[in-house]
Amino acid sequence: MKQAQGWARRRPHGEQHDQSYMKKYVDDIKEIFHKGEADSSLKMQPGSMLSQLKLMYPGQYSLPNEMNIRTLISTLTSAKKAADAKRKTEIAQAEKEALTMAAAAARGEEYVSAAGKKARKKTIAFPKLYQTDMENILEDNTDIRWQEAIPLMKE
Repeated sequence: MKQAQGWARRRPHGEQHDQSYMKKYVDDIKEIFHKGEADSSLKMQPGSMLSQLKLMYPGQYSLPNEMNIRTLISTLTSAKKAADAKRKTEIAQAEKEALTMAAAAARGEEYVSAAGKKARKKTIAFPKLYQTDMENILEDNTDIRWQEAIPLMKE
């Protein structure tokens, strides 16, 4: 028996097993899941969710099995945990920035926030000309503060 060319080709990733029937019930499963998240007395196991779907869709034979429901619940749970972790990180960064702003204000400085993790200033080598000027200023007055030394260098 000769088959036509391409008869044994696999489907693309994620479409290997026909789960198109699952798409019909995803919104209902999400609704049941979110109700359980809001009120812990309404939380259900995958088997209970399947029973609920059977009540919602009597006579349907294309309902997802418990394993598919469990996979969707796992996906929803991990997405919720990731969102919570991101929110906590954002709150911690906002608190850190507020503390930094307060510390800068206490020192009488103006705070300029960084644009992100990669926003860093390049360090430039201190020119020799200024090094000798700074050494001369410090030799003359050893108790001078850097805020007072900078205007002297500009002269």
